[in-house]
Order: sequence, then structure tokens, then C-alpha cells
Amino acid sequence: MHIDAALEFALNRYGFRNPIIENVNSGSNKVYRIRSDRRNYYLRISDKEYDYILAEIDWINYLAGSVRTPVLVKSNAGNTIETYSEGGVTVIICVFYEMAGALWDKNDALLWNETVFYNWGHTMGTMHRLTKTYRPDADGYWRPLFQNCLVRDDYYKDIPAVYDKIIRIKDEIRALPVDGDSYGLIHCDLDQMNILIDGDHIGVLDFDDCKYGWFALDIGIALYHALWWGLPDDASARHAFALKIIKHFLRGYNDKNRLSEFWYKKILLFMQYRQIDALSWHLNYFKPANYNVVVYNDLFRVYYDFSQQIKYIENDIFYDSCAINENDFVI
Repeated sequence: MHIDAALEFALNRYGFRNPIIENVNSGSNKVYRIRSDRRNYYLRISDKEYDYILAEIDWINYLAGSVRTPVLVKSNAGNTIETYSEGGVTVIICVFYEMAGALWDKNDALLWNETVFYNWGHTMGTMHRLTKTYRPDADGYWRPLFQNCLVRDDYYKDIPAVYDKIIRIKDEIRALPVDGDSYGLIHCDLDQMNILIDGDHIGVLDFDDCKYGWFALDIGIALYHALWWGLPDDASARHAFALKIIKHFLRGYNDKNRLSEFWYKKILLFMQYRQIDALSWHLNYFKPANYNVVVYNDLFRVYYDFSQQIKYIENDIFYDSCAINENDFVI
């Protein structure tokens, strides 16, 4: 399929006149920022199943009264989801109004501080509280289960220490209890790249990865990336700043949804899982001949040092000068 043809179809279907088009993501979905009639929109083209997208949109709409979520634009035909087919291939098209707010910036004290961490956790806690009462249409499509989507072992076959560790972590995850107080439909990618900061309000972006999983998993993903990308350059300040992020994020979370001490102590497990999972993204993206390389991944917009990250995983640490343990998550 020619994506340009699908884009042209979408522009006509939604009535965009003289649009200014910017390609903002070419990962699992094609995402464009559209400027038309003095308003900004985001147009997403996905090759996933229609019902899969429908389930995502249903949950976004359920959260909308209490959480700042993307608002869908109706096409000229009155649809919030459109399809385009060519050569036996069908893609799903959605358009969202641009949300207010700014992306995080660790070098801007207004966009990376205790209040941001608190509000971020508060927003996630609200989502988890709401998901406890969310019931999708019994005849509709349910989003997948996280435990059925675990990272493949074969990514790490040439790195024995990482391979052995991911096997142990996956076994521990599969053995975890599942109940309505700790498990439900979660965002599963609510890192700081997927929030918009608008004063004391947090907007939530990119629900494409949402699936059924543990609340501690959702927290672990957010905090893993908060530390990976958000610690100071000054090594002597990293540990204290990491604890500050954790403390204020969980305070915000606890104000809307509380977990037992058992689950707070499992956050570290899910951070370790995400750390190894992140290695698989880069292994797949670059397919390096050896691990003694540092690369810039423009898909994830980060530098990645393969040998350093593998050493971190093997030695049960996340970052130099930043030693955290499971008790740091019990507030």
C-alpha cells in the first residue's frame, strides 16, 4: 500500500483545506501533524485491526470525563474511525485535535519538577481507579493481555546473562496474582514522552499500546523512563533526584489509587523488565554486529550505549550513581 494514497484519502475525508503536513512518527503507526484553518490536528494511519483500534477509542472516551485524553475529530461522513483499502490491505485512520500543553524538558525547571511528578502520578492513579469499573462491550474486541505479549527470549540468545535474567523475570511475572485491585486496562507506555504539561494539568497521549496488565507495571514503565531520560547530568545529584521523582510520583498516585505494599515492591521488577525490553527495541532497530557501539535511535530520540546497558542489566543497576531498591517505592 502507498501511504501517500492513504494520507490523501484522509485529507479529503476530513475536509482539510490547504493543509500544512508534518511527519512526526514513522514507527508502528504513521502519524502526521496537520495545520488547517488555523487549527492543529494529529492524523494517525494504522495497519492494526479495526476492532483493536475501536477498543482503544472506547477506553479513551471512557476516561475522558476525568482524564485529559485526545479528542477525536469526526470525518465528513460523521465517523470517528475511517478505513482505507488498497491492494487487499486495509489501514485505520483516526484524527485527533491537538491537546494543550508542553512536552517535558529536564533542563526546564517549569517542565520537570516535583509538581510535574506529582501530577503525572495523580493522573495515572485516576486512570487506574477508573479502569476498575470499566467494562467494554462483551461482544466487542478486548485489548490484549500483557502476559501474552512478553518480549521474546531469542532477542538475547547471544547475551547469556541477559537471557537468563529475562527468563527469571518473565517466570516471576507470570506467577503474579491477577485481581481487580491490582490489574486492569492500563496505558502501558505512559512515559514522559506521552504526557503534555499544562500548568497543573496533565494530558495523556498515545494509547496505542494500552492492554490489560498490572497497575505496578504501568508505574514501573513510567518511572523507568523518568529515571533513564530525566536524571541530572551531574552524577553526584542523580540518586537524590531519582528518589525525588519516585516520591512525588507515588504521592500523586496514592491520592487517587492505593496499592498494597506487595505491589509497590513489585514496581522494581517491572522496571527491570522494561530495561531489558528496551534493549530488544534497539537490538531490533539497529541489529548491531557487536555490542561495543553507541548509537542515536531517531525512533526513540535517545542515544543508546549497548555495552553499557548490557552491563547495567547484568549487574542489577539502572544508572551510574543511582542505586534504588524495592523499599524506595513504599511510601
